[in-house]
Amino acid sequence: RPGQEVFLLGGAVRDALLGRMIHDLDFAIGEDPTALARRVAKRLGVGFFVLDDDRHTARVLYHDSDGKSSPIDFVQFTGDGLLADLANRDFTINAMAFSLNDLSQVIDPLRGKVDLEVGLIRVCSPHALLDDPVRVLRGVRLAVQFRFAYAPALERLMVEAAAHLPATSYERQRDEFFRILEGPDPALGMADCRRFDVFKTLIPPLMDLEAVPASPPHVLSLFDHTLQVVAH
Repeated sequence: RPGQEVFLLGGAVRDALLGRMIHDLDFAIGEDPTALARRVAKRLGVGFFVLDDDRHTARVLYHDSDGKSSPIDFVQFTGDGLLADLANRDFTINAMAFSLNDLSQVIDPLRGKVDLEVGLIRVCSPHALLDDPVRVLRGVRLAVQFRFAYAPALERLMVEAAAHLPATSYERQRDEFFRILEGPDPALGMADCRRFDVFKTLIPPLMDLEAVPASPPHVLSLFDHTLQVVAH
């Protein structure tokens, strides 16, 4: 509608600043975005559907020139505005936005651009991981994908939140873990998952491998040997 301000935010902004190919677009507005998503889908000549009625989230089913799916999601702000929405996100590098009225200015209240430049994974708030423990897996995936370091004190927060993974859906856990395995260094991702006690709740039998000693000529525990196999 006239005067409606629309913001591009999240991973698309991060990837744009990194000069990476953008595959997914996330837009946010201050009201139910279903009508906007419907208009965009009609203009593009594609379909759309509502992802979540309660959270007012809709997806436009767009495919690029190569036929690859590139979803365009539309959401309503979490909280009372854009700044509250960004503060409720997972990591600072995912908490930046552009207004479609001014694509020259990055909206970056949590200094995510600085963390992006120095290569740091930092949470948006002390409770960000407990709000959604699957974010622990996402943090590992991002750190491995971009070769970023974890901010000081983040390890403690990751371990604390990993214990609450059973409160989340198995499907979301699976999807994030598989994305770690599909990344550039799955062995490093698995090592970080062990470091943050993810496997204690995600795949408990894996932790049993740590107690299996090496047999000659091997010198590593079975878990570390498994990581080497994954690396190779």
